[in-house]
Amino acid sequence: WVALGSFVRWRAARRLAALLLAQFFLLASSHGSFQSTSQYATYSLGYPKYMVWGPAVIPDANACVVTAADWTAYAQATPGGVESYSLAEFISSQYGPYVCNFTVWSSNGSTEQFFYYIVRLASICPSNSTISPGGTTCDCNAGYIQQGNGCVLPMLEAPPSCRITDGIQKGQPILPATAEKYRSELDWSDGGPAPLSFVRYYRTRWSAGDSSPQAGMGQVWSHIHHYRLTVTSAGDLSTATVFGPEGDVRSFTRAVGSSVWGISNSADTLVELSPNWLAYKRANDDVTFNFDGSGKLQNRVERNGRSTAYTYDSSGRLAGVTNSFGRSLTIAYNATGQLTSVTTPDARSLGYAYDSVGRLASVQYPDGKSRSFVYENASFPQALTGIFDENGARWGTFGYDRWGRAITTELSGGLQRYQVGYLTSGATVTDPLGTSRTYSYGLNAGKLAVTSGSRPSGEGEDDAKTRVQDSNGLVTSRTDFKDIRTDTSWDSARRLPTSATRAVGTADAQTTTTQWHANFSLPVLIAESGRTTGFSYDAQGNLLSRTITDTAGSPNTVRTWQWTYNTQGLVATETAPNGAATSYEYDTQGNLTKSTNALGHATLYAYDSANRLVSQTSPNGLNSTYTWDARDRLLTRTIGAGTSG
Repeated sequence: WVALGSFVRWRAARRLAALLLAQFFLLASSHGSFQSTSQYATYSLGYPKYMVWGPAVIPDANACVVTAADWTAYAQATPGGVESYSLAEFISSQYGPYVCNFTVWSSNGSTEQFFYYIVRLASICPSNSTISPGGTTCDCNAGYIQQGNGCVLPMLEAPPSCRITDGIQKGQPILPATAEKYRSELDWSDGGPAPLSFVRYYRTRWSAGDSSPQAGMGQVWSHIHHYRLTVTSAGDLSTATVFGPEGDVRSFTRAVGSSVWGISNSADTLVELSPNWLAYKRANDDVTFNFDGSGKLQNRVERNGRSTAYTYDSSGRLAGVTNSFGRSLTIAYNATGQLTSVTTPDARSLGYAYDSVGRLASVQYPDGKSRSFVYENASFPQALTGIFDENGARWGTFGYDRWGRAITTELSGGLQRYQVGYLTSGATVTDPLGTSRTYSYGLNAGKLAVTSGSRPSGEGEDDAKTRVQDSNGLVTSRTDFKDIRTDTSWDSARRLPTSATRAVGTADAQTTTTQWHANFSLPVLIAESGRTTGFSYDAQGNLLSRTITDTAGSPNTVRTWQWTYNTQGLVATETAPNGAATSYEYDTQGNLTKSTNALGHATLYAYDSANRLVSQTSPNGLNSTYTWDARDRLLTRTIGAGTSG
């Protein structure tokens, strides 16, 4: 709207916005709606005529006083003999308008009383949320969690085990904790010890606002090589944010004049290598990502020293990815910046096409077959609703509610159908057999955890009746569906578990302790009832030895395995506890070409340009050969004179 006067003030809005931001991080998370914030405009009914302030946030009966400073400034700057005025007095309010009165003293000693009123223009919601149809409440966008009167992006703490935590994802999948549709699709993967790959990721969250990953694959798709870093400054604080390909985000801050970047809810680190160059180290696997001054990833270095290099075209778009064995992916774009092809090291090609509004429509594989994607929800045009397979048949269907939250996922014919309903502080999931499970979630220090479940998983996931999350976002206790409690202690700075006691408070209680390497997230000693396991590593984190000691018997039984490595960082020898040694040889691409056991028996291996095994010769001379299709699927295996396929 256009102000009728010449004076617009925003101070009230800024004050309340700052207050709300402070509250966002103090309150508990939930899926529930929260009150929207009203915006008002202030209109005068008398002198000075046609006066308008706003839009601004004016929360309560102090509305009259909030505008007092603005009114004073205007009155004193206006010709006409106005010398002063009385503080505005609150008269009445409904939802709108607020009505206030004021008194003006003129230079001739006369006074006049006037009124002004404050009318609500609209209701507003904070970032990452959407106003409800009624306009009175806000709902977090898919992918975000409510925290007080705001919506924040949670981080999922990696579980101590390899199993997925029950309640985190269901079906194809939906992420019930954040009401998101998520999808990961592998388009191609190389062979060898440092395999390149091309994986695409879809997230509903990327459809809202400016959250798009900007990977050149439409608004809601990213890929495995798309990392970026941004640095922003506000006042005396700078913030560096690392964006990962799957939607993971890490934010570091530092004060002006300091060279130290800090983060409060992660063991990850950010270090300045040179002016504007930053090195981000991911703590859980010790991988380092090196970014240049423009925020582009230049290389990533694994714990063992293997490096992947990234190159860019003249428009700043990712053009090449090369691993430490010299194998490369080449990426190309069309004139509008859409990623259209990926060429593999052996010159095969993946093709990508887009619809008329820029959404990823299909991927074409090296065998000429295509897989396509549809977005059929008119209310949420970036919401992935279906996938068609290489034969043109509908493979999967995904549904959303009126807020864009993912609520159903199923395969063709209604198979593997999951339904999700959202609660104030959790979600209920109905599985393909009609069994419902209800989950609650906790959010501490930005970390999301499943804090309760109503039934066992039924799918082998890491389930629990209850979990306790501490102020660092770490799960310190869990009780399973047999009411057996396990307590976990942590090195909170490194976010690594140091001990776990199962069956707490019973005669069967057992404790496992773990000591960790000083520089790597690798265990050096695991002590459990009747056994210890020790590990040693070289300077690159390669495993040199593993020693298992049986402490239950007398004397203790000790078994040790040992490994050595060649200049490529590949295993050269492996020695068993009985002293039997096996040696290994490799080609320049890192493919195993020969293994020789302790008796001197050798097995030979050969590969094609795609790093696929094409022949294997056993010590007795028996030769096996293999053939593959254009998508690396095994077609035939021939053993001597016989063939299988």
